This record gives sequence, C-alpha cells and structure tokens, in this order.
Amino acid sequence: MSASSSQSSRSGSGLVAGSLDLDNYSLITASNPVEWDYEGEPVICSCKMMAPRWTSWTNANPGRRFYGCPNYKDPTKCCKFYLWHDPSLCDRGKEIVLELKAREKLLHKEATFWKRQSLILKQNAVDFVEAEIIEENARLKKEVKMLNNKIKEGKSGKWVKLFFALIFCGCHLCFCQGFRQYIYM
Repeated sequence: MSASSSQSSRSGSGLVAGSLDLDNYSLITASNPVEWDYEGEPVICSCKMMAPRWTSWTNANPGRRFYGCPNYKDPTKCCKFYLWHDPSLCDRGKEIVLELKAREKLLHKEATFWKRQSLILKQNAVDFVEAEIIEENARLKKEVKMLNNKIKEGKSGKWVKLFFALIFCGCHLCFCQGFRQYIYM
C-alpha cells in the first residue's frame, strides 16, 4: 500500500510562491490533512463507510499516513478502524521528522513575532509622518496668516501712500501755482 503515490492536501497551508502568509498558515502538524481522494481502491471501515487517509503526528509515528474511520475524531461514533498506509519509520527517520517539526514550530513563532514587529514599526512610521504633516500644516497656517496680514498692511499702506502722494502733489501744485502768480505779478 505504501508504494501508491498520494498528493498532499495541504490546501490553505499559507505557502505563497516563496513567501509565507502567516494569516492563513497552519503548522503541518496542526493541519492534519484528511485525504478523501486517493489512488487505488477505497478502503472501507467497519462502519461500511469509505475511510479517508489521515496523517499521524504523534511522536511514535510522525508524518505516517493511515486510513481511519470518517468518525475518527468522534469517539461515540467511531468504529476504531485504522490501517497504516505508510510503513513505520526507522528511529533515525522519526528523530529527523520530529526535529523538523520542532524547527517548523520555532520558525513559525519567530515569523509571527517579526510580523508583529513590522506592523508596530509600520504604525510608528505612520504616526511619525502624521505628526510631521500636522506640524508642517501648523507652520504653513502661521505663514499664510502672516502673509495675509502683510497683504492687508500692504493694501492699507498703498492707500496711505497714495493719499500722501495726492496731498503732496496737491500742495506742490498749489505752491507752484502760487509761486507762478508771485513771479508774474
């Protein structure tokens, strides 16, 4: 039975072309894929139902696949049927699989930690930029207010200058006409 090939059904594993989608990732040992569509004749349990292929993640049989009653997880309905699909691993094979299982768990914890750290850094950067924008906005508002005041002063100053220029011209005109009359008299 172990010679027949099977396809791993880790759908929703969170693996995405060279990256790890931690939001949808489940540890290989937690995913416990159940294969209903396997090659060969269907295996029938004592309940007369098709037995799916499960994967054991116990320390005694890590990664070893078996056929079990579809009610395997419900002890009240389960007929306790199981049949190993894969041969037992040698002790060294078990040791390697268990080590890989432990490393996967550690790497998953580290990846989750660094993802949280990156989210915190991203939020800090956003907060910093927002503070900079608020500060720059306040500075620009002050500058606009100052420029508006200068414009107002400039407008009123122009009228004052124009007023004095007219008075000066009027006085000058009067003086010049008076001076002419004095000369021509």
